[in-house]
Amino acid sequence: MKKLISLIALSFCVSLSAHASLISDTINGEIQNDFGGNIDQQFSSNAVVDSNTEFTGTYTDVFNSIWNFNVDFDSDSLVLNIMGSSDWANVRMSDSVYSVLKFSFTDLDWGVPVQSLALTGYSCVSTGFSCDVRELIGIDNVNILDFTNNEILIGLNGLYHGETYKFTINGGQVPVPESSSLLLLLVGLFAVMLKCSLIRKK
Repeated sequence: MKKLISLIALSFCVSLSAHASLISDTINGEIQNDFGGNIDQQFSSNAVVDSNTEFTGTYTDVFNSIWNFNVDFDSDSLVLNIMGSSDWANVRMSDSVYSVLKFSFTDLDWGVPVQSLALTGYSCVSTGFSCDVRELIGIDNVNILDFTNNEILIGLNGLYHGETYKFTINGGQVPVPESSSLLLLLVGLFAVMLKCSLIRKK
């Protein structure tokens, strides 16, 4: 009986600290082309989330520049890296929401409800012109077009050599019970253990 109670308590404590995670899950990805050019290497389906890069793809734009994409998922985030044979391409100056390319990820099971996805990191290793263009046109180069508990859709308005975007989910932690509820549980467990001990003595 003591072992059973200890197991219940341990399971409860583990559940308190549970976070959203895709580790070891099988997910799907797809590059969607709405602007022209050609997708030379589509993302592979059924990628297992681990310490390695889950998705790689290649796209040739209308200017015949070649772009390579790497997407690496972690427990609560994803990193999109872009490498191109030219500094930049397909920049469209507009205030509307649009995308040159879209990146779709489905079959996501975070393990707990999550509320939102946010851009939490951006860097560009290109020198000279390409990184300056993003600031010059005055619009965000990336749009989170859709986000649900099992799907992410990200759109890019332009492609820049050496860009890296990091997106992180928000709200992926199991709510911790109030202290009064936790106290009641501990008192109940103690009472059961005490009763079992008295029964054995008889």
